[in-house]
Amino acid sequence: MRFLASEHTEITQTLSKYYEKDRYALIKRKGWVHIEIGPNTFAFHRKKTSILKDGKFMDKIQYRVRMKKNVRPVKGFPEVIFELNQWLQQPSH
Repeated sequence: MRFLASEHTEITQTLSKYYEKDRYALIKRKGWVHIEIGPNTFAFHRKKTSILKDGKFMDKIQYRVRMKKNVRPVKGFPEVIFELNQWLQQPSH
């Protein structure tokens, strides 16, 4: 997975509402983008698949988020940002 510039911008803007830049790390590992704040990690993954339908290729983009080894699908990148905001508001950070 490539970390898109638009995703990077939106994530860093979201993180800057809560933390200074030196308090978090963005790490890409095994196709996932990990956001690490101390011992806590939030991660997301984007997967693009193409299927041939009626002679045309149709792209499908799927996102997943992971928090504390719990992986679940989300509907799109805006929901990734929503989940990130929810995660950042937890008192464990």
